[in-house]
Amino acid sequence: MSRIDLRLLALLATMFSFSISMGDSRSFELVNDGRVIARKGPETGSPSVIRIPNWIAPDDRADPEAKYYLYFVADRRECVYMKWSRTIQGPWHEFTLGGTYNGHARRGVFDLVTDPLRNGKTDVASVDVCVDSEARQIVMLFRGNSHVVDNQSGDRVKIKEGLVATSKNGLNFNSFETSGGQDGHGPLTFRSDREGRDVWIGPGRQRAFRHRGKWYSVSNGGVLASSPNERGPWTYDPNRPTQMSWHVDATPDPIWQDELADSEKNYISPLATFLASSEFALHPNNPSPGSRVGLQQGEADSVAVSLISHDQLEVYFGIRNEADDMYNGIYRVVYDLSSNDFQKWQLVRDEQSNVVFDVVLTPRDVTMAVRSERPEGDPISFADPISLGDPYLFIDDDSRRYLFYSYQSERWGGYEGLGQISMVQFTDD
Repeated sequence: MSRIDLRLLALLATMFSFSISMGDSRSFELVNDGRVIARKGPETGSPSVIRIPNWIAPDDRADPEAKYYLYFVADRRECVYMKWSRTIQGPWHEFTLGGTYNGHARRGVFDLVTDPLRNGKTDVASVDVCVDSEARQIVMLFRGNSHVVDNQSGDRVKIKEGLVATSKNGLNFNSFETSGGQDGHGPLTFRSDREGRDVWIGPGRQRAFRHRGKWYSVSNGGVLASSPNERGPWTYDPNRPTQMSWHVDATPDPIWQDELADSEKNYISPLATFLASSEFALHPNNPSPGSRVGLQQGEADSVAVSLISHDQLEVYFGIRNEADDMYNGIYRVVYDLSSNDFQKWQLVRDEQSNVVFDVVLTPRDVTMAVRSERPEGDPISFADPISLGDPYLFIDDDSRRYLFYSYQSERWGGYEGLGQISMVQFTDD
């Protein structure tokens, strides 16, 4: 029986079961029957979830009973929204700061329009929110584009950067000086040419994690980066304030050297190299056998990360900008972190020497599961994906694992994996 037949049988089994087995990949069950958590337009995405740390008092939360915060971005890329919940399974309630600054009502927890120094000068296209318990603050990494450079054609363009802002309680990341933020917090900036400029921390769309006492990140395309650590992860070098603060992996891996070095100009990462290689085209788990993701045609986008052991890191990702949305699911690889030098980290291989690559979740998986629970259908309230996008893996204190994801709706539309946010719970851990 073919792999496709096995997957179809697993999907049909949802008519009699609350969970789905995904062949060699993950088993999951819907949370609240696949209910839509957030929808604020066709580019709603980039979910990021934290459990509120105990050092934030109940009266300093969105609600005294709040235990979880879900952050996300939406259309026009002008602000970061937040929803809170008493339980990880919801219901989720929207929080907004309110107040008027720069002639505009303040939305969400971070609103560029209310900041005269940022309105129209940058955007916020993704978020990754981390709990920094050592400094007792909430850190938000976000993708902006505040720096202007000359491209190869001589045109002045804005580059995609990883920027950072902090908050004492996760409710306000705005500038203290210009838009009613918290004293000692807000976007990290420096003075340049008599103007404040955002500090360029790392590559765009970072997902940060701690390993052996140091901060690292994985970004679009699987790009690896490391905090210099000497001055702390959320700081910059005053001698080179306009340059990227974190260090980026620039050491080509063996697949690149063997197969792509002569045909491609720029090395990106072990993940991007693998997806562009003949090894991926021939991989037994490739959902489109024989195809590959060219470095110029598509990219591993909006990753999620999770340490699964002392020296292994799961990386979940979608693939965007690929022709015909050929890869419309969420996928997974594993990085080997055993080397002390992050530029030597490589993708883990199985006993057959294949790169560990799994199909984690597909639109059809979710659709069939929702139909089994809600046969009458209700795309306003429940997921009906035709393309999955931004993943976020959340592990709760009880070790249960949840995958938040954005998706393009068959009924309500969206844009290549964006438009709505929902979640599933893994059941095979």
